[in-house]
Amino acid sequence: MFSARPILAACLIASSAFAVDITFFSVSDPHYGQTGAPSSGTGITQKDTSRARMPGILNALPGTTYPTAAGGGTIAEPRAVLVVGDLIEMIDSALWARYTADYGVTGDKKLRFPTLEALGNHDFYTTGTIKDTLYLVDRMRQRNALRKLGLTAMDSTEYHYSWDWDGVHFINLNLYAGSTELGYSGYRPMNALAFLQKDLAENVGNSGRPVFIMEHYPVNDNTYFPQALRTPFYNAILNYNVIGILHGHSHAQAIYTWNNNNMGTKTFDIYDDGTVMDGDIMVFHITDGRMVATHRSFVGTGTSGNGAQQWSTLIKDKTISMGTATRITNAQGERMGLFTVEGLSLRFPASARQLEIVDLQGRLVQRLTVRNERVDWDRRDPQNHKVTPGVYFLKVAGKPRAFGKLALR
Repeated sequence: MFSARPILAACLIASSAFAVDITFFSVSDPHYGQTGAPSSGTGITQKDTSRARMPGILNALPGTTYPTAAGGGTIAEPRAVLVVGDLIEMIDSALWARYTADYGVTGDKKLRFPTLEALGNHDFYTTGTIKDTLYLVDRMRQRNALRKLGLTAMDSTEYHYSWDWDGVHFINLNLYAGSTELGYSGYRPMNALAFLQKDLAENVGNSGRPVFIMEHYPVNDNTYFPQALRTPFYNAILNYNVIGILHGHSHAQAIYTWNNNNMGTKTFDIYDDGTVMDGDIMVFHITDGRMVATHRSFVGTGTSGNGAQQWSTLIKDKTISMGTATRITNAQGERMGLFTVEGLSLRFPASARQLEIVDLQGRLVQRLTVRNERVDWDRRDPQNHKVTPGVYFLKVAGKPRAFGKLALR
């Protein structure tokens, strides 16, 4: 990220009272190619039926209602679907093709919403003629290249990444927040802990704004994420406003708390969203000062693939702190929208002279000149046409990735 001074200008107004409305879904462990019996139902038929049904089930959720116990109301279109590891049973190009045919990157496949995924331990298994355990890491880099304008940061390998929605900072650590391998061949954290520490320092800082983390391994699994590795992870997030940690791997459905196995002074909320093979989905809704998580799954006898799907009693409704956000206005003081990064991270390099505003397709909308750390914009393009409402990204001219998001009303 950039290392020079934050903007301190009249065109930026610090405020925490802005519109926050984030809906996202999460699923885990689709295990394309896995055989055997899921926890309900028997055999591969039910598992494949569950996998095949899931994109349609997710597509149909918007417009339906939350359970009364979660406050009711209508489910909005999700910003994305988070898929938290074990995408396929083992490294096989045919299995990867099955996954990507269902879950595209931008909502371009059977799932009509963008996908943000992590890799799990099964995504490092090998079979057939493919022997490189980093096969899917390379595929993730390719998918991340399509997501770059929507990401806040990536590590040097372009594997781990973070992003921002309405002032909430999200971080994908893939397998787990480790710095060393666990002794299992190919189970590689690839310096996820170092990325986490750097990303929090540069993109959250002392803002106090909410942070949401996803990784595949559970924080309470001594085999896959032993205490010696969990403690550095706990210490890395201890002083940040982490509102949730989402994981897969266990094929369970749970919401629980974690304080580093009673060794820590602070408790974090953990979300385990189950497995696609049992029809498990978590729905998250974040508004200003509140986060609600709800769970859905298949019900009925022997109906892992064919049963009805309905809300379970697994609900978490909690108050959260939003920290400090930043508004941007034009020269006349009219509200133009919101940056999704807080002042500490809203930085320009010392050499920055121009900013670029680009649309969701990466097309240049306007170049802005930085004068005395101030940027004004009259909301017009170079042809003097007023741009339409929507979401745009901000980037320093000549830099490949966006550092902020501007939502024009």
